[in-house]
Amino acid sequence: MAFGFPAYHQETVSCRGMEPSAIHDAVVKRLIEFKWGIRFESATEILASSSLSLSSWGEKIEIRISGDSLFVKSSCAMPTQCLDWGKNKKNVFKFLSAFTQQNSAIEP
Repeated sequence: MAFGFPAYHQETVSCRGMEPSAIHDAVVKRLIEFKWGIRFESATEILASSSLSLSSWGEKIEIRISGDSLFVKSSCAMPTQCLDWGKNKKNVFKFLSAFTQQNSAIEP
């Protein structure tokens, strides 16, 4: 469980052998599967959001593609929310788990 203003969790993984455009397409596919709304999209950055739940006011999902690296950060949408009850870590690992199942070239 993270504590901060706002609470967040982030991970970076290597997608060796994958082209940035293939990483981008796979990211968008996963976001659509999870029904996380895409708020901004470019070739190297995607900003999305999860919906409101009983444990949070929703989360902002930031994804950056840099060469063959993928950075994923989930942070609470409410800037004053200092406890996330593990929701941001779950978001990041849920996303990366689904992403790696479809793409075998991923390394932590």
